[in-house]
Amino acid sequence: MMKIGLAAWTWLFFLSLAIEAHEPKDEGAEVYRKTSGALVRIHVFSGPNNAKSIGSGFAVADRLVVTNWHVIDGADRLRLRFVTSDAKWMNGTVVAKSREHDLAVIRLSRNAPMFLKLEEKGIPPIGSRVYTLGNPDGYDGIIAEGLLSGIWTARKSGRQELQISAPISQGSSGGPVLDRNGIVIGVAKSVNRKGQNLNFAAPNEYLFPLLKKVQKEE
Repeated sequence: MMKIGLAAWTWLFFLSLAIEAHEPKDEGAEVYRKTSGALVRIHVFSGPNNAKSIGSGFAVADRLVVTNWHVIDGADRLRLRFVTSDAKWMNGTVVAKSREHDLAVIRLSRNAPMFLKLEEKGIPPIGSRVYTLGNPDGYDGIIAEGLLSGIWTARKSGRQELQISAPISQGSSGGPVLDRNGIVIGVAKSVNRKGQNLNFAAPNEYLFPLLKKVQKEE
């Protein structure tokens, strides 16, 4: 039987440590831990007690929540709650919106327990890992993993959308699309059901003008 000396055992020990150090951590769990507290469930009412739809959103400042325009379109009243960090319902008022980019900003009746950071340096490279947070079909606080599959540009308007493989279901619209560090790179907005993994999000560049507008009016 071949004998292994002390030096060889020592080398194997440190090699195993090096391999372990380079193994990927539980990245999705860490992203969820850092971001889920900012996720909001939105109930849209078209009358005093007539519930119209349910959507998602996320806090970007003390009293500001971002979602989709189509989530709040036609709303007479909004009720919101943070799905993992604060179960208390609160009122919301739309203070900025863009139908073209399917984005809206809601002001809360009280402060958010936490809020997310927006990526300001542009879109990550195609093929980067991304995560979505939302409330699909009314199930609160669901995280999903995928890739930034591409960047789609409309021929006439030049408007860009992020194509991602992370699933977006009804109720998830308005949730954040996050990079692997938990930074927001876009807002989930739609899915093309004619194909597979054809999910789309509005990039941050269309959100910043709305937030600046709100800040100027404060």
